[in-house]
This record gives sequence, structure tokens and C-alpha cells, in this order.
Amino acid sequence: MLLEMDGSYTYLSPQIEEWTGHAPEAFYADKRLGRSIVHNDDLDPTSDAFVKASKGQVVRNLEIRYLHRSGEYRWLSEWIFPILDAAGRVQALQAIFVDITERKRLEQRLEEGQKVEVIGQLTAGIAHNFNNLLQGIVGSLNLAVLEASGRLKPMLKDAESAVQKGMEMVSQLLMFSRQGLPPEYEAVEIEDLVRGVVEMCCNFFDRKVAIDVLVRQEVPPVLGNANQLEQIFMNMLLNARDALAGERAAPAIRVEMDICTISAESENRPGSYVRVCVENNGEGMDEARQGRIFDPFFSTKELGLGTGLGLSTAYGIATQHGGWIDCRSQVGAGTTFEVFLPTTQRPSAVEREERREMLGGSETVLVIDDDEVVRKALTRMLEHLGYTPLTAVDGSAGLEILQRQQNIDLVLLDLSMPRMSGAEVLAELRCSRPELKVVLFTGYAAQGSDYPGAAAVVQKPFHLEDLSAEMRHVLDG
Repeated sequence: MLLEMDGSYTYLSPQIEEWTGHAPEAFYADKRLGRSIVHNDDLDPTSDAFVKASKGQVVRNLEIRYLHRSGEYRWLSEWIFPILDAAGRVQALQAIFVDITERKRLEQRLEEGQKVEVIGQLTAGIAHNFNNLLQGIVGSLNLAVLEASGRLKPMLKDAESAVQKGMEMVSQLLMFSRQGLPPEYEAVEIEDLVRGVVEMCCNFFDRKVAIDVLVRQEVPPVLGNANQLEQIFMNMLLNARDALAGERAAPAIRVEMDICTISAESENRPGSYVRVCVENNGEGMDEARQGRIFDPFFSTKELGLGTGLGLSTAYGIATQHGGWIDCRSQVGAGTTFEVFLPTTQRPSAVEREERREMLGGSETVLVIDDDEVVRKALTRMLEHLGYTPLTAVDGSAGLEILQRQQNIDLVLLDLSMPRMSGAEVLAELRCSRPELKVVLFTGYAAQGSDYPGAAAVVQKPFHLEDLSAEMRHVLDG
């Protein structure tokens, strides 16, 4: 580009039309056009660069956003060189542009990923501590419900239901932090699942909100957990409904499904994916809100009308399923979320886990946990089941008890403890008492295969019947 000192253009590359949507002739006809499409936040840096170049200085790598006629901002990197006359005076400016939009998008995704990781670590720590509190509440409530009668029992049942919701919220937090337990996966017919969620939403959404489903081609199953996948699309549809709040002539949500192939050149994992788009014709969002839309506890709703966990949870679930979620939005033009989930060749199957019956025993069980609330709750639970419980406040105290008493049949061992972790205690027991059966329990994600020597791993908080069944399975196995 060649620019006169009065701001008029002498030459523009035809490439400018691809970058801005305006032909060179439009800039020749209106010298103010170039400045009018610069992002508001970039106007001052642009003016400063023009002043510097006018004084004979070279401007290097000035990154500016220009509004394309499509409504999308494009990032351009500018190098501006002064053109001098024989007397050394600046008589014109030459600018070289490079489109860096794709690079900026990749940088933004990297920054978002790093931010999500940091917040995820903090979230996981909070969830772990909350799980310990819930364990004490769950254990006591389970026992209280069994012994209560009359009017007290329904009230305790209500308390159990409230605690269950708390457990589900913690599970959402762990899912976001990617530290939740890997779910049981099977082949899921995604079209049937999405249609089921849509049907459910149609029953309680405002009747004036139209929800259309379009399947562009037959979609194969995806490998995943049906309950968690339902949570993704329920959150997507609830978010779309909330975006349509207020007076609107024809509020509409459109759900589209198809198959797409991601190439090896993409930043995402290559392969075949089912793509589910959830689009609404609401007000849309600006760039600032789009940049935070998957942050936990961030909400565009009024205070008290949203938890800010719905989309972050959906993002975490999609990631654990090997997929991802993209968001496209413009102010005044609605919002579209695209959910990508990898396809599978496995045949579809439906499995349901039956509720376990209460099983007891008479063995001696040692509980090693640094949290007093958890120790007390487990002691009551074990006594109710007929076991003889012993407790230790940390790993060192637990090993001392095991050295003194040889009649201990099972150890319930917390993984996260100060000074001596559960993993270190387990390693010590593999050497000193290899025949002893050990069940690990934790508020983080863990599996038995991660800890050689452990008979099982139980996720906190757990209910009485779950603990009883796992203990009998280990003791009788």
C-alpha cells in the first residue's frame, strides 16, 4: 500500500479486498474508509504509528484489527516505511500487511487452555476438601435414615437429596478440572440422545421458543457416557433458551447434526467426528464475553439467575470424551455452539447398574485418614455394618498400629494426607504386609491400576451401601 501524507491512497493491493471485504476502488474513493474500519481499541496505536512514520521512523509489526464487511474482525500485522524525497523529507508512506488472524486465534486458544488449567487446579483442590465435608454428612445421614421413623425420616430423606445435589455439583467441578473419575464408556447413538434431550426441553421451555432438529446425514455412534453427554446438550439448550430472554418476535433454537473429518493439519486430533451445532437467534455476544464463556462461574445472566458452571462443565465433558466445543457469536446475530465428538465403530449397547444391597461383616478394619470428620463418619458406618473399626490420624500412626496388631483384615486408606501420603503408606505395606488387603479412597480421580497393591479405589463421597458392597467384594475375593 502507498499512502500520501494527506491520507489518500496511491496504490492498494487487490489482496485488500480479501482482508477487508472492500475493493481497492472503495478506498480510493473515500480516504476515511481505512480508519473507519479499525477496531476502536486500535485507533490510538494506528494514529501514533502514522505520526512516527511521518517523522521518518520505521514502524514494525503493528498488530491492528480491521472490520471485514462480513462483520468479523481480521488481524493484520503492519510494517510502515517512510518514503523520502531528495531532501530527506517524508513525501509518502509504504505499508506492508500480513494477515495474522489464524495465528491470533491459535494464541487465544492456547491462552484459554492455560487459563483453564490453572483454574482447574484450584477447582480440584476446593472440590477435594468439599468432598471430605460431604463424606461426613453422607455417612451420618445414611445411618440416620436407617434408624429414623415417623415424621423425622422424610426430613432426613430431603436432606439426603440436598446432599446428593451437592455431590453432583462437586462432580461437575472435578469434571471441569479434568480430575473426575473416567466414566464407563459405551457406544451411544448420539442422534437418539440429542432428540431425547430436545423432547425433554420442549416440555418445559416457553412454548413460543421453537426448537428445530436437522440431521444432515446419518450419524454413527460416539464412544461415551450417555448421562454425561446428555448433560452437555442440556446445558447447550438451556444456555440457548436463556439467550432468547426478553421480547423477541420469533425466538428459535436450531440443532443440526452431521459428520466432519478433521485433517492432520488441524490443531485438533485428526479423525471422524459427529458435529452437533446448537444455534440461537438471540442478541449474541461481543469478543470479551466469548473469551470467557467457558470460564467456571462466569455468567452473562443477572446475579442469582445462573451458576456459571453449565458451559464450563459441558466443555470439560467434551474434552474428556476426546472432543471439544467451539463458539461463534456476533452482537445482534445470535450464537452457535459446535460440539465435536469422535465417532466409534462399536455396536450400541445399553447397560444399567443395579443398586447394591447392604452387606456387612465381622472383620477388623483400620481407617487411615487425616480428616476427623471422615474418620468419625466411617467409624459409625463400619460399626453399623458389624465390623470392628480402628482409626489412625495419618500414615505413620497407621503403620504403627499395623505393627502392633496382626489381626487387621482390611485397611481403608485415604490417598491425600500430609507428611506421608496414602501412596507411600501403600508402598510400605507392599513390603511389610503384602497379604493385607487395602482399599484406597480419595476425592480426586484414581483407579486401582494406578496403585499396584491396592485391592480397590472408592471415590469420595460414597454412600453406605456402596462402601459395604466394595468391602465385601474385596474381603471375599
